[in-house]
Amino acid sequence: MKAVLVLIILLLTVAAFGQDDTIRVETELVRVPVLVSDRDGRYLTGLGLKDFSVYENGNKQDIEIFETADTDISLILAIDVSGSMLVKQDELTKAANAFISSLRSTDRVKVFGFSDRIFPIRDFATVEEYKKRKSIKLRMDGLPPITEVYNAVNHAMDKANETKGRTAIVVLSDGIGDGPSSDSARSITFAQEGNAPIYTIGFETNEPLRSKYETKKDYSRRMESAAFAKVYLLDLSNSSGGRNFQIEKLTDLRVTFEEIFAELSHQYTLGYYPNTAGKDGERRKIRVEVDVPNAAVRSRSEVVFKKK
Repeated sequence: MKAVLVLIILLLTVAAFGQDDTIRVETELVRVPVLVSDRDGRYLTGLGLKDFSVYENGNKQDIEIFETADTDISLILAIDVSGSMLVKQDELTKAANAFISSLRSTDRVKVFGFSDRIFPIRDFATVEEYKKRKSIKLRMDGLPPITEVYNAVNHAMDKANETKGRTAIVVLSDGIGDGPSSDSARSITFAQEGNAPIYTIGFETNEPLRSKYETKKDYSRRMESAAFAKVYLLDLSNSSGGRNFQIEKLTDLRVTFEEIFAELSHQYTLGYYPNTAGKDGERRKIRVEVDVPNAAVRSRSEVVFKKK
């Protein structure tokens, strides 16, 4: 009788635990950064949880996390420091420092460079701590003209997944050096699995004319790589709910940084646990609606589930 009693207690305990915690243990929190604007493109602020609805494959989800732009953000800044970016070194450094300084003092920033490998520049620190130290410095001379942007993006996403709360990634690169491969497709999938919007900025650093030092085959390969880089950076931002910029002059970079800052300063973040657990590799469509007449909504449109 005593053994039966113990068994009943154990079964009741397991059942109670399952009712309370099973959803959070077996499913992944999906975070959805959202921007809302009026018909004239002006960002709408002051919205609350009750104004938003989230649908996954057409099924309405319970929003369990709601964050406004007042919530601190963790920003990862990945900067191409390969040889093809050498001509932009000084101006790029100034623009990056100005961008960091424009953030709130309590926001956190991590900066790293990349070419054929990752170059740590500054680990996560608050903007206030950045201002107390010397400005970041980008060194590009002597580095190979190779841009393994896929590895850099994956590194940034790994770091973003380790952080809590609002997170965003900014990638600056000409992309030259990487062409179509399984790595590029895998990188896009990682972006869809992650929760951080990725803002990509592409540079026109390559000369359209063929250099007298390169063969016709090398020139053709360089042009193909540059063309693919534009498509890849665009797909990366679209897949994550971020935004893509393509600039030809570095003087446009400050304006681009200001636009990114404006978006982050007006961004809402919604979080939900799917009503039904996602299978590994399963894709589901996301739709966000806002209860404001004539409002335009921009958010990530898809999530890919990854088994932990």
